[in-house]
Amino acid sequence: MQAPPDDAARKLDEANCAVWNVDLPEVAKVRHFRIDPDETLGAVACEAVAYEPADAGDGIIFYIHGGGWAFMSLATHERFMRVLANEAGKTVVGVHYRLAPEHPFPAALTEVVSAFRTVLSSRDTLGLPGGPVVIAGDSAGGNLAVATILHEIDAGRELPVGALILYGVLGADFETASYKTYSEGYGLTEFSMRQLWSW
Repeated sequence: MQAPPDDAARKLDEANCAVWNVDLPEVAKVRHFRIDPDETLGAVACEAVAYEPADAGDGIIFYIHGGGWAFMSLATHERFMRVLANEAGKTVVGVHYRLAPEHPFPAALTEVVSAFRTVLSSRDTLGLPGGPVVIAGDSAGGNLAVATILHEIDAGRELPVGALILYGVLGADFETASYKTYSEGYGLTEFSMRQLWSW
């Protein structure tokens, strides 16, 4: 097993991901803000960013970044969120969450649920547009997006009108055909996935 990630490992990972953020497309507005903690969920405050494209219509895409629950940040996914905002013509709100293994499950989920509820209920206060909210995420962020929907179904709370799940991590079964076919020789190996799940 690998040693758990530390600040140095995460900084190296962010440096390696810098190639994703070349030629950042322009958007009309970028605003960083914080989502307040929610003691009822056990959620601490989390960082958020809003990308508003030119001629943005109503509605929000609530975006959760990937990174195996243990890596990456709002900064690593900046270009993607800008592209998504421009292509969709919608404001994209990205949220960060506490990372594993220092903060194991359900820490990340509680932050995402808290932020999602805040976006739904406090758009005027946050300066965000009205209209429908779609939840989105890549990889571990896709996992957290689906988990947020399931959490809010169980809680009888308001749900997003749709979901955009990009290569989401939706199961921990290492015996599937895809795990057996692609376990080695690609960027994300079976060994790495087992490690990320254990964290």
